Amino acid sequence: MCYRTSYLTHKARHYAEYYGSNQGKVEELEKQLEIFKKKLGRAMYHANGFDHPELPVISNDGTGEFQLLSWGLIPHNTKPGDVPRKQKQLLNTQSEDMFETWSYRWCARHQRCLVAVDGFFDFYYFKGKTFPHYIKLKDNSPMTFAGLWSNWVNPEDETMQRTTVTIVTTSGNKTLKRIHNNPKMLARKHSANGRIPVIIPKDLESRWLEERDYNDPLGTTSISRRSMSTLS
Repeated sequence: MCYRTSYLTHKARHYAEYYGSNQGKVEELEKQLEIFKKKLGRAMYHANGFDHPELPVISNDGTGEFQLLSWGLIPHNTKPGDVPRKQKQLLNTQSEDMFETWSYRWCARHQRCLVAVDGFFDFYYFKGKTFPHYIKLKDNSPMTFAGLWSNWVNPEDETMQRTTVTIVTTSGNKTLKRIHNNPKMLARKHSANGRIPVIIPKDLESRWLEERDYNDPLGTTSISRRSMSTLS
C-alpha cells in the first residue's frame, strides 16, 4: 500500500467545495480541475502508481492551488541515470523514517503537500492470487493523503524539469491487516499490520503543510487511527 488509487471521478465542483476556503476560491479551483480533467482525458478510476500518473495536489508553496504532479518522488539531487529507478522506489514514503532517510528527509521538512483522491485500493491475498478492495470515506468526501513533493532539474540540461510527489504511509491496524494479508508484504519493515496512507482530516490539513515537529508531525499514527473510523 498504496500503489493504486482513484481520483477526479467526482465532479470538479465536489472537490472545489471541499478544498476552497471561500466562494471565489471554490470557483477558481473548479476551473483548474476542469482543465486537469481535459488534460488527463478521462476520470482516473484506477490509477496505477507504477505508471507514474499525475495526481492533483495542493502544496505548501502558499498559493492554495491544485497542481498535477507525477506520482513517484525524484529527489532534487538524483542523478539523471537514476531517475526511473528512484521514481519507482519512492511511490510511497514511510512516515516512521521520513526525517532520517536521505532520499526524502529534505522534503519531509520543507516540501509537503495534500494529495486529493477519492479512495485507494488494497489487495486481499488468497491461494497465490490477489483480490482488490476499494477503500473510501463513508460520506464520499474527497480523501486527503499526506504527501511530499520535489522539483528535480536535470543538471545536464536545466530545461528538463520534473515535479513529483510521494504518498506518506503509516502502520495500519488489525482491520486493515485482514485485507492486506500477503505474508511477503507484512514481513517488510514497519508492515506487521499492513500499511495505510496518512489520511489528513479536514481540520488538520493546514497543520500538515505548516508543521515542523520532526519527531512525529501531527502524530501520523494517531491521525490514521482516527481516519480508519471514517472509512468504508
